[in-house]
Amino acid sequence: MKVQQRRSLWINSAYSAVMGVLIAAIIMIRRDLPATILALLIATYVLGNIYIHFRRRDLNKETIYEYLLMAVAVFIVLASSLTH
Repeated sequence: MKVQQRRSLWINSAYSAVMGVLIAAIIMIRRDLPATILALLIATYVLGNIYIHFRRRDLNKETIYEYLLMAVAVFIVLASSLTH
């Protein structure tokens, strides 16, 4: 890991933690969350992390695929659990 990446790793971790807590709080407060809002929250999480990787100059196809697959999986699980 490059020294620059080690120093900026806390930004990625902090962003992920804040977005995770925000998404969880919104879901806890409002259980009947529309799928569109859920998709926008997850898209914001993914785009923010991709932007952070881009700024750190370590963005590659695998990272994008990983975030997209994770977003699809989380969306499917959350959307199906919130509608039942």
